Amino acid sequence: MAELKQIIARLKRTYGRPKLPPARGPFELVMWENACYLLPDDRRATVFEGLRKQGGLNAKAILKADADVLLALATMGGMRPKVRVFRWQEIARITLSQFDGDLDQILKLPYAQAKKALNNFRTSATRARKRS
Repeated sequence: MAELKQIIARLKRTYGRPKLPPARGPFELVMWENACYLLPDDRRATVFEGLRKQGGLNAKAILKADADVLLALATMGGMRPKVRVFRWQEIARITLSQFDGDLDQILKLPYAQAKKALNNFRTSATRARKRS
């Protein structure tokens, strides 16, 4: 464990503290991770903030958002934008159907249950890739 702490301290000295994403809460973190594909965080932030400003970053807002707006944002997020839009909508559907629109409740679950619940979102991404 001491070795890991030394490595982390060395990384902090060399690169500074890592910048935290602008996401607030579990739903936004899932959306942050799905905002882009293989692009730098500045582009991810642009797409993410676009979602926040042009539609809202909650499950209901994502499902109500204009498809053309979502597609334009997804296009900024890299390849396969239609799949990305589907993924965002699937994240919203899962959040509404399994968590009553409030993904924050995952924070109250025991670790194993929370991890299993979050795997639902990975599975939706895998399904989205298989459909395209």
